[in-house]
Amino acid sequence: MRVEFGLCTHDQIARLFSHFYPIRVHKTSIEASQPAPLHPLAWNFSLKIPPNSVSSAQIQGFLLMHKDDSEGALHDVAHFVEELSHKPVSLTQ
Repeated sequence: MRVEFGLCTHDQIARLFSHFYPIRVHKTSIEASQPAPLHPLAWNFSLKIPPNSVSSAQIQGFLLMHKDDSEGALHDVAHFVEELSHKPVSLTQ
């Protein structure tokens, strides 16, 4: 069996960002079944990365380097994109 993982869309990038930097809210039992809200910086972050140019593993690796600093991740994402432009993305082994 082979599972193929493609490159991330803006929506996927924003959701990954929100997963790493969750918004802490108290939810009622009905609200608990709803998807978590996106982090306020998530779309700003995702729009700085060209769609279909990075894998989820690359995004996760970058966010792990900023695991306690969502604003730092947003600030440094331009440098991350610059570095990626010099490295070809390969999804095959």
